[in-house]
Amino acid sequence: MSRSPAARPNLVVLVLALGGIVVSLMQTLVIPLIPRLPALLHASAAEGAFRLIMALGCGTALAALAIAAFIPGASVRPRAETVPAMAAGRS
Repeated sequence: MSRSPAARPNLVVLVLALGGIVVSLMQTLVIPLIPRLPALLHASAAEGAFRLIMALGCGTALAALAIAAFIPGASVRPRAETVPAMAAGRS
């Protein structure tokens, strides 16, 4: 008979909290670039803002999935071994 791993809710909360803090800090690094984004992207101000919002949103979603993938017992475990295989939908 195999034993299931003991649940450690404090560890899960710690990992999620640290992951959230890291993601929040990484996203604030682009703040000094906001006024220069249209010139850097060779786009209008609206398109630069849209690209920034999409990048931050995608980064947040991927960080949440990455953090959830490392939690034991999580239902969001990847079946693929590599990131390109996951992106292509291959298991």
